[in-house]
Amino acid sequence: MFIAGAEEGITPLLRKDTDIEEERRLFYVALTRAKDELFITHSAQRKNYTEIESKTVSRFVKEIPASLIETVKKKQPKPEQMKLF
Repeated sequence: MFIAGAEEGITPLLRKDTDIEEERRLFYVALTRAKDELFITHSAQRKNYTEIESKTVSRFVKEIPASLIETVKKKQPKPEQMKLF
């Protein structure tokens, strides 16, 4: 199972009428629905129309005990010469 966009402003949605406890409950429900594995993704930056905004990981992710988290960093593929034939 995947939770994508676990960044402040997205999860939880930050608006003046947002109930943060309801957002926390919905995140918890998503966490508990995972059967075997759960992947939570977030971006360091997002493009908002013409501006690039820095993002921070969601406060809900920070509340997960460290003993339950395994961090996986994306590996950059090794450049390889393309073959013509």
